[in-house]
Amino acid sequence: MSTMRSLAVLFILALSASTTQAQDVLVLASKEFQPALKGWLQHRKAQGHEIAVRAPTDDIRALVREVHEESGQKLRFVLLLGDVQHVPCAYVPAVIIRQWDRATRIATDNPYADLDDDEMPDLAIGRLPADSVEEARSMLERVVAFEQNADLGSWRRKLNIITGTGGYGQMADLALEMLARQFLKDHIPPAYEVTLTYAKPDSPFCAPPAEFADTVIERINEGALVVAYVGHGNSETVDTFLHGPKRYPIFNLDHVESVATRKGPPLMVFVACSTGKYDTGRDCLAELVLKQPRGPIGVIASSRVSTPYSNGILAKEVMDQLFIARAPTAGELLMQAKRRLMEPREGDKQRELLEKMAGSFYEKSAQKRADDRAEHLHLYQLFGDPCMRIPYPEPLELEIPDQVVAGRGLRFAGRAPFPGTLELELVAARDIAFTRPRRKKQTDEDFRRVYDAANNRTVARTALRVEAGAFEGMLQVPEDLAPGTYIARIFAAGKKSTAVGGKRIKVVEKKKE
Repeated sequence: MSTMRSLAVLFILALSASTTQAQDVLVLASKEFQPALKGWLQHRKAQGHEIAVRAPTDDIRALVREVHEESGQKLRFVLLLGDVQHVPCAYVPAVIIRQWDRATRIATDNPYADLDDDEMPDLAIGRLPADSVEEARSMLERVVAFEQNADLGSWRRKLNIITGTGGYGQMADLALEMLARQFLKDHIPPAYEVTLTYAKPDSPFCAPPAEFADTVIERINEGALVVAYVGHGNSETVDTFLHGPKRYPIFNLDHVESVATRKGPPLMVFVACSTGKYDTGRDCLAELVLKQPRGPIGVIASSRVSTPYSNGILAKEVMDQLFIARAPTAGELLMQAKRRLMEPREGDKQRELLEKMAGSFYEKSAQKRADDRAEHLHLYQLFGDPCMRIPYPEPLELEIPDQVVAGRGLRFAGRAPFPGTLELELVAARDIAFTRPRRKKQTDEDFRRVYDAANNRTVARTALRVEAGAFEGMLQVPEDLAPGTYIARIFAAGKKSTAVGGKRIKVVEKKKE
């Protein structure tokens, strides 16, 4: 071992040896990979974490439990540094998915996070699937740079959703589409900006088919808090879709090198089969996109075939963890979403509706549906640092009337948590955007026009500078604005933070004199 490497290992041991009884983070990394941890360890220690660094053993699950006990049961996070050749994954039998997948077992990291043998994760776990020390160092440096990112742009309030064509049958597809509309309306706070890119040619959210993959890449590259794909997939590609006589790609290995985020790299979620199949000896789609120098900061994906039923529930629970619970880290987000997969919140009407639909279109037996969900605890992995902090904007209270007359001024007020710039927008509500505009032709130009209009719903905007404390302003509502439901959305940016607020309001028609 070189002198420099010896010094690096000694430094890591010194950092990870302090306050042994209070360690809340465990890193499993081979001695070869441990020198790559130096900068990341300094960053996490500065945040108040106490970290144990161990080389993986033949029984990783037992090692995690041992460190958990040594920490006085303070352990919360487990980072696996290296691909499965360096830190082996666990395997559990495949049961429910066997009717669609020839695999007899599921590759998973979930058992390492299960402390009480109930299959549900008790620790937040994630894997940086590096093949080399250089890859490990690059991934860790990206996480540190992400958390130190000074770009306070509106990407922090953005959710970009990409969906493939269902293909589960006409009635089931219509029911799922209706549920998606309801979810976007009721579960994503009005303060957040949502775009939809839908591989369905008769949808206003369908980009020009020949440009669809380029549009998906742009949605990743423009920066967002989260980019989510929902649809079919495998280890090398997500779905394709048919328009006329041609089939068009959505996103696959050929597109990965074009991923280069310009602003905030998103947490990317593949709600799809096998995009996270990480135990084959070659990198899967999720691993490859994560490894791009300016790719997503983390990826959640399934290691084998997954089912529409459990996928839908997990997607809903991930969004709830983001926008209702505001899970502080990527690892806690997936851990809590998995736990809610098995134990829904009391009175969760959306889950009750999903279960009712599943009983009609998928599986009538409640026990078999529970078994299906339990298998998905093992299927979904976090490829990323479980300690990675999610850069939510702060909440900003917005005082605004419940309705406004078209052509009149809309007065708004609130309290800014910091000095900076503030922008108020009036945008068409998400449920309205699903019904218009419509294409008149099938040309690329008309696809593009309708897609842009469906996703860019702002009808009025104003900006002002504010000091910390009370503010007020006025937005002029267009005189020809159609009556209906709109969202008043506010975004504030200061030197060190951002804040958002929003409210649904009614625009009513001006009375004729």
